[in-house]
Amino acid sequence: MDRLDKLIENLASFPQLGSKSSIRFAYYLLNHKDKALSLAKDIEEAMNNIHRCNICCNYSESEVCDICSDEDRDRSTILAVENEENVLRMEKEGGYNGLYHVLGGTINLMEGIGPDEININELFKRLDGSVKEVIIATNPDVAGNATANYIKENIPDKSIKVTRIGTGVPIGGDLS
Repeated sequence: MDRLDKLIENLASFPQLGSKSSIRFAYYLLNHKDKALSLAKDIEEAMNNIHRCNICCNYSESEVCDICSDEDRDRSTILAVENEENVLRMEKEGGYNGLYHVLGGTINLMEGIGPDEININELFKRLDGSVKEVIIATNPDVAGNATANYIKENIPDKSIKVTRIGTGVPIGGDLS
């Protein structure tokens, strides 16, 4: 296998990049070497410097992320999300000023993913008495519902309010 084929094959392994997109991207990189080398450097720096926050399991360049270290955030509420992208989306939308917890997936026993394979125990360890509510923001599918139910049923402090983020038809939407 030559280097171009290997590059195309590697690119095709990424989500949302099919074979045609991978070919176009590979040729784009070859035709724009300065951008390709800059991208390679950025990827290497990210891999070497970004890791999980010790508190919320989100990605960060420091041991504790900016959100967890922000004293102005509401520390009585934790929004539990499936993945890091959900934190980014929520922060861009604005309106939520509490803390987050990245579960790193959902319980899916059909795929062999139980509570110990995601960050549920890390969430439970954060519940130190200052947290009054855990909002669960998993997808409204079977795995998301199983995860939400597991958290609700197994939360160590039963005085903590456990709620689920709203789902359904958006405002202005209809079912027709």
